[in-house]
Amino acid sequence: MLAIDVELLLGTIRAGSAEDIAITGDSDPGEWPPSPSRLLAALVAADGTGPRMRATTGVELALLEQADPPLVVCDRAVDDEEGLAAARTGLLRSSQNDRFVVVDANARGSTVQEYPLRKAEAVRRSTVLAPRTPRITYVWPGVRPAPAEIDGLRARAARIGYFGCADSPVRVTVRLLDEEEGPVQATDGRAVWRPDEEGDVFVETPYAGMVDDLDRQFAAFTGGQWVRRAHLPPNRTPYRMPAPQGPVVVTPMPAVIWLDLARSIAGRHVLRLTEALRAATISHLQELRGPGADLPFEVTGHGAATAEWDQVQFLALPNVGYDYSDGRVHGLAVAIPERAPAALVEEVRAAVARITDLRLAGGQVVHVEPHRWGARTAANPARWTRPSRRFVSAFPVVQDRFTKGGPSLDDVARWCAQAHLPPPVDAQLHPLPFARGAVELRPHEAVRSGKERRPYTHLAVELSSLVRGPIALGHLRSFGLGLLAPPAGREEGGHD
Repeated sequence: MLAIDVELLLGTIRAGSAEDIAITGDSDPGEWPPSPSRLLAALVAADGTGPRMRATTGVELALLEQADPPLVVCDRAVDDEEGLAAARTGLLRSSQNDRFVVVDANARGSTVQEYPLRKAEAVRRSTVLAPRTPRITYVWPGVRPAPAEIDGLRARAARIGYFGCADSPVRVTVRLLDEEEGPVQATDGRAVWRPDEEGDVFVETPYAGMVDDLDRQFAAFTGGQWVRRAHLPPNRTPYRMPAPQGPVVVTPMPAVIWLDLARSIAGRHVLRLTEALRAATISHLQELRGPGADLPFEVTGHGAATAEWDQVQFLALPNVGYDYSDGRVHGLAVAIPERAPAALVEEVRAAVARITDLRLAGGQVVHVEPHRWGARTAANPARWTRPSRRFVSAFPVVQDRFTKGGPSLDDVARWCAQAHLPPPVDAQLHPLPFARGAVELRPHEAVRSGKERRPYTHLAVELSSLVRGPIALGHLRSFGLGLLAPPAGREEGGHD
């Protein structure tokens, strides 16, 4: 298939819309996507037609005239009222004021001071478009140019200096795509605009006889007739504008129950808190199911071959990442994995709703209550669910195995895979925290009673995709160790 790339060398394009409403004094939105007719006109101008041709034969122009409307690969359009959202979705518009140019002829009346006997004339305002990706690609599926046609297109493309107005310099290249690779898709953030009878964006496309119409306009101009611009019969094809698509966000724990603590507690009690929360949840779940009823292995971790990373997580939410963070726990969360049945989600919600107090090992009682939205920054769900690629450990990550020389990026990748997270692109590990308020634990505070001690470390990681938390990594992630926090405010490392 045939593809022609138009690279905007200044990153902008000034091209009036087909309605040409700028001449009326109204703001012209500009033409987006730049029409295939504009491309054909630029190719015609590059080497002319008939006896004016020097490097081509013209067969390449007939090829594009008679082809079906092409796909257009470029950023999607946005409305002006979307404001700063345009920066995320692909296209910014900048209106220009009226400009004044010097008329290259002797004239009486007001003259330009720097150019005696020359008169200044106002030209209509226009709109400059600045796409996020400064490249437009036109693709004709099924079009297989003959050698003479592809040579002619490349010769003309090399002679195109600008696209739209003369202050929009471009580089145009022609290439052939392998149709066996499948449907045309954009892989660089752009979107594919496709002809669609139900589309709501009308784009000027070439038609049989368009080159002849351009020739007649050119003949009229060179013959002394005043021609404001080339007027061509409208040949508008409806295109479908790509729907807005945000970045893919991974959400490994889509169901989360949030709780507040009546009084904050030191972060070093994390395991005592989360073990008590798990025990209370299991107790109330047993009450709901009845004495002797089997309990789900997603909550207990017993009775079925299940991996720890597919279990319900019981998390403590510390104040971490801000300038004055102290690591104290202000809230709790019960995170239910995506694979859990919907009925189990409702059962766990009902069980957690019954919890009013937690009895920690040692006899301490902690009062809990349903989360009051916005009550505390540390317990606010928005603190833990903001999509991010970068995370730091709020509690240290307990390693799932002993590794000589400490864990590597491959080990972090394994932890991420176990947690159904995208692979990491970078990771740093250190005994000391990376963020203000991240909790330092003593060895006995990072192991469950009666269990084997394992090494643990703090972690700063950058993932390959956006992730929405809460998320935790490592051996004791079901009990909240290895909880990761997205950046919040100014982070200060605990070490150089």
